[in-house]
Parts: sequence; structure tokens; C-alpha cells
Amino acid sequence: MDDLTGWLEVGVGVIALVVTALLFRADRKRRSLQYVVMANRAIITETKFDVEVRHGDQPVANPRLVVLRIANGGADPIAAADFETPLSLRVDGARILSAEVAYTRPPDLAPDLDEIDEGRVVLAKRLLNSFDMIEVQMLVDGEPTRLAVEGRVTGVNQIERGKIPQTSWGTPWKFSRLDKAMVWASGLVFVGIGAWFYASGGNWMARGVGIAILVLAIGVNPWWIMRRNRNNRLFLGD
Repeated sequence: MDDLTGWLEVGVGVIALVVTALLFRADRKRRSLQYVVMANRAIITETKFDVEVRHGDQPVANPRLVVLRIANGGADPIAAADFETPLSLRVDGARILSAEVAYTRPPDLAPDLDEIDEGRVVLAKRLLNSFDMIEVQMLVDGEPTRLAVEGRVTGVNQIERGKIPQTSWGTPWKFSRLDKAMVWASGLVFVGIGAWFYASGGNWMARGVGIAILVLAIGVNPWWIMRRNRNNRLFLGD
């Protein structure tokens, strides 16, 4: 009976490890491109003053600032050769007047804009390592009805649009030291619960539950919460 109990405990532990590995694999996509709309706002609001905005020699009836960020959110780098078609920032319902790359991570990424026309901005094909990010700012005339990033990339089924969690002040929320401390504290609580189950369990099932909780707490809990916040595109708000 003792041998059977031991094997059952080992089996429960192995199952817990497999679950941990599967969760990690499912969450950590090998190839992923994500984008967010950081800003889409009028430059001049209604005012009693008579103000005219011009771009070059042309008047701009409804000037707006549109800011998009694109990032490699996967584990693998995306080489320039992996782009079957380049990334295209689409603006429907408004006219693009000008565009520029305003920010990159890392700073030496230095992407080029291959094309700027009234409805889209095309980025030059360039290597994007994991976590690399490009911010493009556009001055447009009119209120866009649709903002999107398009392109065909090997291993990427869809370029996903996300939202950055924000504070009540409208700024991107950051994962603070207190948040990290709470994550690790919760992990320790689960470890304690698992240890208690194992130590006080009177049968193989209770001890098996204890082992499972211990393995999942150590392998998943702190990591899983941080990873979920990353999947919420916090890394795009840096």
C-alpha cells in the first residue's frame, strides 16, 4: 500500500508539472505582433477664438493627433525576411497629413517609413526582437472611423489590437514594487497551503493535493499573474 501511495503522489506531482508546462506554452506565444492606439484626440477643441490651422498651404478643418504603438510580444524575433508584406498603419475616415517615428524600444531600432499617403503609413521591413516597439505619430484631418495595423508575417496569424490598463488619471498603469510584492506574497500563501495539505494529510489523496498545490504555486502563481499583466499590453505602455 505504501508503494502505491508513493506512486500516486509522484503521479499527481508529474501531472501538476505537465499542467504548468502547458500553461507556460499556451501563454508564451512564439510569434506575436500587437498594437495599441495611444492617442486619437483633437488638437484644437471648440473655442470662442477664431483659429485656423494650416498644413503647408492647405487649411486643416479638423486636426487630430493619432499615436499607434506596435510591438513584438512573442518569444521569437521576427526577421525582415519574415514580412511577406510590410506593416501598414491604416487610417479610415480621415486624411493623413504627416507621420513620423517618435519613439522606439530599443532607441537604436531606427525604422524607416517607406510610404505615407492619405490613408496609410507603411513601415520598412526590419528585424523586431522580442519586446521591440515602434511608436508612430500621425497628424490627420478628420475623425478616423477605423485605426488598424495590417500585414502578413510568417508565423503570425493575426496582428492583435490591445488596450493598456490605465489609472484613474488616464495614464498607463505600471506594475509597481507593491504589486510584485503582493504577487510573491500570494505565491507564498499557496506554498503554505500546499505544505499544510501534505503534512497533515491522512491519505494519499490529501498529500497528492498538497504536492499539486506546491508545484502549481511555485511554477505558476507569481509567474502567471505577471504574465497576465504582460498580456494586458503593459509592456506597450513603457
